[in-house]
Amino acid sequence: PLAKPETSANCKSGVELTVPVDEGLIYKWDKAEWSGNTALTAQQLTDLLGMQTGQPANGVKIDKASREIQKAYARKGYLMSFVRSTPNFDDGAQTVVYRMEVREGPQFHMGQLITKGFPEAVDKKIHERWNLKPGDIFDDGYSGDFSKNQLTELTRPLFLERREQNKPAPHLKWDRNINRAALTVDLGLELIN
Repeated sequence: PLAKPETSANCKSGVELTVPVDEGLIYKWDKAEWSGNTALTAQQLTDLLGMQTGQPANGVKIDKASREIQKAYARKGYLMSFVRSTPNFDDGAQTVVYRMEVREGPQFHMGQLITKGFPEAVDKKIHERWNLKPGDIFDDGYSGDFSKNQLTELTRPLFLERREQNKPAPHLKWDRNINRAALTVDLGLELIN
């Protein structure tokens, strides 16, 4: 580090500090080597990483991709999946290979859909349109898809009625109850006025 006194209008007795930084080598992405994966192929997982051979290796992008991989596994019922990545640097070639160890964990199935607070006719339609039946492989993204594609239409009259009454809109609340012993997930959907 290099320090020298610095005086300016904003700082009468300041110090200018210069710190040299050696960023080191820039490593390029070579590939990912996958192990432990059965529900998703190595190609599917590599596609989720979004890294291209020859690009600078990007740790932030790899961390973000790990979350996307967990979401992809959760859509197939693997709610406890985990990916451990270990970089293997080749200083001579300035490349990095990531060894990606996947622990999928157990596969969960749909338990019950439990609804509360809805008028009887709306409650019946929700259950009729809900396609994830007890015993089906649990899809952690299905409730979001259902909310966007079905629930908005089904609850629209309730929201409009509340607006006409000058009342605040009701809230929809999803709850997830995981039974690790039975490997099931019960979902609760409540209309809160």
